[in-house]
Amino acid sequence: MRPLADSMKPYVFATELLRVEAEWLLALGRERDARELLLRAIDSARGQGSLALAVRSAVSLSAASDDKKADLELLGSLCAHLPEENDTDYRRGAEGLLGGAVPSSLT
Repeated sequence: MRPLADSMKPYVFATELLRVEAEWLLALGRERDARELLLRAIDSARGQGSLALAVRSAVSLSAASDDKKADLELLGSLCAHLPEENDTDYRRGAEGLLGGAVPSSLT
């Protein structure tokens, strides 16, 4: 799927495919490989200007993290840019991981 998505970037969310693949790797116990894909997904989402996809991948990364502190800091820094009215599953997931609230918007 990734080669196909890469060839059709305007139409397919390659970032989200990386996240889904990483979720499968996590289910198989391959945390290191999953972590690599999730970090790539976050970088890709940032490059595309997609905060939503970056946060979704950061939630997955933080939920399965061995390096909780750094991954939660990354998640918090991304969430600080979410509008307060953003009521999505990924925001609620971030709130759970960050202890109940995402950081205040920096804007």
